[in-house]
Amino acid sequence: MNRQVVNAAQLNQTGASCLAANQLEKAQKCFQMALESVTCSSLNAVQPHADMKALMLSQEQSSRRCPQENEGFIYSKPFFFNPEATITEEDVAPYGGVILFNLALTYHERSRTVGESSLHVALRLYEKCISLLKHATSFDCSNVIIAALNNQARIHEELLDFQKASMRFKLLADFLHRSDVRTDTLEQEDLQDIFLNLFFFKIPTCAAMA
Repeated sequence: MNRQVVNAAQLNQTGASCLAANQLEKAQKCFQMALESVTCSSLNAVQPHADMKALMLSQEQSSRRCPQENEGFIYSKPFFFNPEATITEEDVAPYGGVILFNLALTYHERSRTVGESSLHVALRLYEKCISLLKHATSFDCSNVIIAALNNQARIHEELLDFQKASMRFKLLADFLHRSDVRTDTLEQEDLQDIFLNLFFFKIPTCAAMA
């Protein structure tokens, strides 16, 4: 299992470097290979469902989106994990969740050139990431969950689905107020920008949307 996790960590690192260099297709391939490597560690819960895989291959363009200049803060930094750590079977799900976030972020970034379909893929991947990490007990994953909830809300807002954006921001606010949630693993500036998203979000009136 450790060899596969080390391989996943290396692929995750390479994908993060590609993402930082805006080499999004290469980043996507690296994160997908990393996810497959972790999946081979015997945890089926990490593997995306078949319908998600089909969705990941669908990249038809669409256009119902807010102008980019109106965007709020998107958490755009990939997360890493330590390949040298001793890994148990309980750790595999959080590792998969980290890779899923990075893959979701790649699709999120690709949406600027590919189109709206990439945003829907990102939404699904963020959701899978959250579902894996919210039950993690081996180590704290609060920072990844906060980033994923924030980015989901921003996607819904960009797609003009303000009710869903509001629901996600509420989940984010509730999560941040939990006593067992750590925020010190996020950079202070990023955390402030996330709070600004929460503070300034409001469902626009019909007049404002016209």
